Amino acid sequence: MHPTAAIAHYRAFSTGRFTRRSRLKDADSLGDAGVFSSMDKVYAQCNEHTVQVYQFTGPGDEFGSDSEAVISPAWEMTVDFVIEDLEIVPSQDLLLLVEALPTVPAKFRLHFLSLSTGLPHLHTLHSVYTHPYLHAITGMPAVWDETICCVRITDKWLGVFGDGGKLVFWPWRSMGSPTVLRPSAPRYDVTFFAFLSRNVVLFTSVPRPSVNPSRNEGLSPSLELASLSNPLEPATSLALPQTAPDAAPAFARITSQRYTLPEPFSDAASTILWLDVIYGQNHSVLQLSCVIPVSLLLAQLGRGGTVSWDDWAGNGARWFRKAMMPVAPNVAGDRACVLLRGNDSRWAILDFSQLRVAKLAHEQRASSTSDALSNTPASPRPKLHTDLHIFDTPAFCEPVASALSYAEIVLDVEDGLLDNSWPLLDQENMIIFDADGGATVLEP
Repeated sequence: MHPTAAIAHYRAFSTGRFTRRSRLKDADSLGDAGVFSSMDKVYAQCNEHTVQVYQFTGPGDEFGSDSEAVISPAWEMTVDFVIEDLEIVPSQDLLLLVEALPTVPAKFRLHFLSLSTGLPHLHTLHSVYTHPYLHAITGMPAVWDETICCVRITDKWLGVFGDGGKLVFWPWRSMGSPTVLRPSAPRYDVTFFAFLSRNVVLFTSVPRPSVNPSRNEGLSPSLELASLSNPLEPATSLALPQTAPDAAPAFARITSQRYTLPEPFSDAASTILWLDVIYGQNHSVLQLSCVIPVSLLLAQLGRGGTVSWDDWAGNGARWFRKAMMPVAPNVAGDRACVLLRGNDSRWAILDFSQLRVAKLAHEQRASSTSDALSNTPASPRPKLHTDLHIFDTPAFCEPVASALSYAEIVLDVEDGLLDNSWPLLDQENMIIFDADGGATVLEP
């Protein structure tokens, strides 16, 4: 990134104020599609039968200008099947469409297409693929309205939910022999998974639902870490904080950036991982969230066995009560975009880069001194959370300490743009979706 662009990027994401905007042409033609993916300046969305792909290649118009830049779809196509989900990998020119098979409940077919043309992908052995392992995820709580088919893909591996509570992975170019992963503990089920890097997968493991819920009280969910490049390496079970005797974990979900850049650019999909966990306690539901640095997780690879929370996480992760939306926040790199609930609900960027938090703290100290000397009112600044945080919840046996700092940056865009809308965060920009289905791209 050019130094001038890097400075503009830093200012936009540390103040919540973006200077340029563009409009996605025909984005509202798909209505409330709700199936989309945005990575590396490429955005794809679809409804049941139509796919649109946009590429962000240039700056938009400055806020306040009379004109408005418009980004037209790079291409659009209609298919003769119902699209259940999609994934994109721009570095591999890959668009993956998931087809729901109407004749076989909870079974799916995969279509590997070129992201730039929509034609069959040239580097796959089969452009259309059906496998007996490709099933739907089960046990999704109604509070989370998400697609029931969970497919994740990197530049090398394709991962899907299989039947019987397992995960199945293939090298997607050759569709060779599958690698199967299961929870290490009996009576536990996989509920979600994500790639931490091109060869490392992390999945949530929670106690299997029981007719008698008291059987699961006191049992703790865990994160299972495994390497696909070395199947003989033992998986590592990373325990979450000890569950209180009268609480029972019901579901867990991972939110992270959904793609991996190829070597030598980067081996990590995201630098943070957002974890949502649902606990049942005394006929009520507790929703908790935790932000975990990916480096903290990768450091445990190869340990094997079960590792306690204090041993692997220490005070390096950050827990939150569910003050956000019931849907998952979107994560890009070391930032997450969330809705802060309260008397005045606000969209905000949470920045967990320890380097940027330290830089913001230094800038605020210098600005405070300058404002005091000039006797001018201070401008709005990011809220920094840098003190040791003690998280106490009835779901845990003991309070959990956290030293993971972060900056809270409330989005500051023109009046009305965020009304009845929601933003999608990417590494380079942000997309604001309107209530009527339209979309606006914000750029530094």
